[in-house]
Amino acid sequence: MKTLVARTQLLLFCLLVGNPVFAQTALVASGTQVWKIDPRGTIARVDYDFGGPRLQSSIHGTTGPVVSPDQKRIAFTRGKDLWVLDLAGLRSMQATKVGRPDTDQFASVSVLITSWSADSRKILYHVERGDTDDPDSTGPERKVRKAPYGDYVYDLETQTSSRTFLPGDFRAWLPDGDFLVQAGEEKNEHILRVHPGDKNGQPLAVDPGSYDQVEVKPNGQQILASRDGEIVLIDLAAGKTAILAKGVWAEYQWPHFSPSGIHISYVKQYPLSTPGWYGQELLVDGASKYRSDKNFLFYWINDDTLAFTVYERDSTKKPTWVFLDWKSGKESVSAAPVH
Repeated sequence: MKTLVARTQLLLFCLLVGNPVFAQTALVASGTQVWKIDPRGTIARVDYDFGGPRLQSSIHGTTGPVVSPDQKRIAFTRGKDLWVLDLAGLRSMQATKVGRPDTDQFASVSVLITSWSADSRKILYHVERGDTDDPDSTGPERKVRKAPYGDYVYDLETQTSSRTFLPGDFRAWLPDGDFLVQAGEEKNEHILRVHPGDKNGQPLAVDPGSYDQVEVKPNGQQILASRDGEIVLIDLAAGKTAILAKGVWAEYQWPHFSPSGIHISYVKQYPLSTPGWYGQELLVDGASKYRSDKNFLFYWINDDTLAFTVYERDSTKKPTWVFLDWKSGKESVSAAPVH
């Protein structure tokens, strides 16, 4: 069974990757920094403070930064509120004013970024209460503040927020405006398609299961997902499911479309000789293209080029960037550190 931590990491990864369709350069978020990368391996950091030294996340989203699909804006949080940076001139604006810090008496109120809409015009966010218990204190639990908790959609054009309701855990925002959510428990888990304003949603014509790591094809007609140890491709119109990889212990993870939607990638974990250690292998269209005994995250730069952040086992060493032309197999390492 996948843990809440795994689902949170998954949602966070999907948010950070973005979808730089046919872009000559791509913006990639890594931690609390954003990098501008071109297919030749040139990399530069976006010189902006995105609100704090650490990324925070839950099942509902992340504090960001999160790059918009059109690569023109970046959503992030500052002072526990939602902000949006327009990359043209590095102009930022505050979108919400509901965030509150925790005190000795009261729990915090935070805004988490759930997703950008496909057209980059709206942001789905969640107002969440902080922890009421303080492990460093022997005093009474903090009280929950009065706040408008729940899910909202922020419209960048009107600069207004509207309440929405999701009858399950968010999985994806389709180009037509509908949401996909995971509902039910254990063997009765399923995916609902929810139209804005609909309180219940309609189940997709797919087998029950725990669907995570959902990504939408750019044309909105298909989705990729991990499902109980499998990687599946679902045709939303026909309701047909194709199993692309079938694992034993959920070793297949992180399915993604290439920017055009033509190619499909996912990661396979494999055990190393040291007990409890695992390596990772990236597959594109079912064929192995990159393999490492270290952990990595990967990003599509264009349909030919992938970038990896490779993390050392020694936490005192900084991760590095690796660039791969996956069709030719040519690799290069950037001198620029990730952090």
